[in-house]
Amino acid sequence: MTRELFWLTLTVILTGLLWVPYVLNRCQVRGLGGAMANPSRNDKPHAEWANRLMFAHDNAIENLVIFAPLVLILAQIDYSTKWTVYACVVYFWSRVAHLIVYTLGLPVFRTLAFTVGFLAQAVTRPGPDEIEAPSSSPWAVDGACRLFRHYARGGRARRQGPRVR
Repeated sequence: MTRELFWLTLTVILTGLLWVPYVLNRCQVRGLGGAMANPSRNDKPHAEWANRLMFAHDNAIENLVIFAPLVLILAQIDYSTKWTVYACVVYFWSRVAHLIVYTLGLPVFRTLAFTVGFLAQAVTRPGPDEIEAPSSSPWAVDGACRLFRHYARGGRARRQGPRVR
């Protein structure tokens, strides 16, 4: 297991366990039967911290959808540098910080923690030169890889067809 996959695993475990505290709050507020019942508009509300934790959990899931494929792509192409490892470590701890400050209701710090995690995702991605099409790939895959490298290096799109004014 690469170091990036290790930190991805910790991030998945963290995200997978975030529901436990707010479900315990739901059981405390509504009772076990009320917690297992279908939601309705007449339900007693969660504690404020539990509501914020639910939003933090949603945000963690939304960002995991971006982070996990990046790390899996790195593992698939066998690409690992100290910067990709640092980015994965920073991403994990920024998600922990985001969870804590979101639950405590500290909006400015929540945004800072989110931004640090976003920047870590940007560093985690492989560079355009690391992405190569397999030698046995059809021309479309090879062309897509060349197109990706072209745009990643700041290339511009060529105009197709006549100009419309």
